[in-house]
Amino acid sequence: MSSVQSVKIQPKIDKLLTVATSSSHEDKVKSAELLIAAFIAEHNITFNAASHLSKLIPKICSYSVIAIGITCSHTKCTALVKNVIGRKSFEDLCEKLKVNKFSILVDEASDSVGIKQFCIVVRTVDDNFKVHEKFFSLTDLGSATSEVLFDMVIQSFQEAGIELKDNLVGMAGDGANVIMGGNNSLSSRPKEMIHGIFIMKCICHSFHLCASKACQKLPDFVEQLTRDIYNYFHCSSKRFAALREFQEFVGTEPHKLLHPAQTRWLSLLPVVKRILEQYQALILFFQDVALSEQIPAAQNILTLLRNPICKLYLQFLEFILSQFEDLNKKMHSEKP
Repeated sequence: MSSVQSVKIQPKIDKLLTVATSSSHEDKVKSAELLIAAFIAEHNITFNAASHLSKLIPKICSYSVIAIGITCSHTKCTALVKNVIGRKSFEDLCEKLKVNKFSILVDEASDSVGIKQFCIVVRTVDDNFKVHEKFFSLTDLGSATSEVLFDMVIQSFQEAGIELKDNLVGMAGDGANVIMGGNNSLSSRPKEMIHGIFIMKCICHSFHLCASKACQKLPDFVEQLTRDIYNYFHCSSKRFAALREFQEFVGTEPHKLLHPAQTRWLSLLPVVKRILEQYQALILFFQDVALSEQIPAAQNILTLLRNPICKLYLQFLEFILSQFEDLNKKMHSEKP
């Protein structure tokens, strides 16, 4: 009788199969959610898109039990990228750096709210000797002296358990004095610690500095004209609409005017090209504004546009900055 009772409480084989299938199903759903999070991170898509994507996929693949089980909203997607994919990738990178030679690329900058940040990127090779650049760390700084930056480099790798003296073979950075100065800079300190380390200054940054210093010999009104033209049309749909009429009249493409950057003279090239492309339309537009509205800013811009010397300077900049730009692009090539 006891044997019969034990048989009754014995679980059926179909239930055992259901449990195993359920466990496999959960793993497949988790794998799908990780793939969605990885896709969003790889293509730099906003995490808010995950909330819509996780609802769209079940509707498209309604026949799939895996798709129906996906619940990867923006909160879960953010957590997966930060705490699973990001952490695992960083741990794998650290394991490689512990046994492989590598170089570091460093840069210091301020974000949109003025907080100084220090970024470290590592360059190493995989088992097939293919070169890879990987993000390593981004740290807020109180000050940006060479001593603080060097301590930050040492601390970042020590916390990851990586010994710089054994595997660091090179360092690269821009031309700032605190990074690449001859004495008491970030680049001078590793030389004292690591014999034979290769230090490389960014040549593209040097091209920018050369162009900037050379352009200081040009009259100030040339650069100021490019800024005044952009500022005159900025945030004014009415003025853009009026300009479009003159663009159609002279047969010019209705392109918008570009804004020159504050610190990079090579960024002025597309701005100058656009002004020269729209030159005739701009003269007609500012002639109309100067006669009808008598705005001083428009009259000053018109005076410079009518000045043949000013146009000559713009044409010179279009020619010479193109030479710098072509050379700069060649330095970005992956092959010699």
